[in-house]
Amino acid sequence: MRLYDGAPALLADACLPVRGCLVIDYRMPIMDGLQLTDQLRARKVSLPVILITGRVSDDLRRRAARSGVRQVLEKPLSDGALVEGIRSVLATAA
Repeated sequence: MRLYDGAPALLADACLPVRGCLVIDYRMPIMDGLQLTDQLRARKVSLPVILITGRVSDDLRRRAARSGVRQVLEKPLSDGALVEGIRSVLATAA
């Protein structure tokens, strides 16, 4: 597992793993989670993304799908929701 202090730190990592998934919060300083996902895709990073947000709307789900986000989870997360989301995304990525 790797942790990053924000979008710039993640984008600065030249050695991202080729397997796994990214769990990205929608609300972050400098850029939001969808902007980060778009920048990662532009850099040919194909890791699946789970987006976490405090407010889910149909518009956000559509935008997330267009950005290639595999799942959108709403905070507060229920028990096991993140683990189940990661398992699901990794199972479909295999």
